[in-house]
Amino acid sequence: MSRTVDHQRRDRLLEAVTTDLVDNGLTGASLDRLAAAADTSARMLVHHFSSRHQLIELALARARQRQLEAARTALPSSPDFLSHLAVAWPWFISHQTRCYFKLFSQVASAELSDGNETVRGGMAREWVDLLQSGFAAAGYSSAASRIYATILAAQLRGLFLDLDATGDTRRIAHAYQHFVGLLRANTPPLQ
Repeated sequence: MSRTVDHQRRDRLLEAVTTDLVDNGLTGASLDRLAAAADTSARMLVHHFSSRHQLIELALARARQRQLEAARTALPSSPDFLSHLAVAWPWFISHQTRCYFKLFSQVASAELSDGNETVRGGMAREWVDLLQSGFAAAGYSSAASRIYATILAAQLRGLFLDLDATGDTRRIAHAYQHFVGLLRANTPPLQ
């Protein structure tokens, strides 16, 4: 006899696990910890998601979706994209955004150790695509949009690593603002 799936309950459990992973990271994310966060038992998580691996994979996908939605709000693709970038630093260093980047740094480290680069590669592509849309909306050519999006994504990753290592928010915020100023001053030809 096949079991019926309670999709609403499953979605609530996944939402709670996603929030736990974002807030507390991947390190120590045992089934017991995730079950406690979802106010259920480890057995029920396995019942709904088959395995810890499947649950974490789905929760990471949801976390990526959340982050991209928030990024699209903070960095809308519009002719004013560079102006949005200029005022986006407080969003980038907000607690929630920093938690996302820390979680995905942990995922990237775990993937490097096991040779699987699925999430890391997908996340890098998603961010470049999002930033490319912004540059394109601001009037950059397709080729220039891709190049500048790649440079900006790499710059942001570097700034986050520096911030995580040093905690020097003032210096790093100044570096970000200077970099955005360089982007604004060196707008490429629009062909």
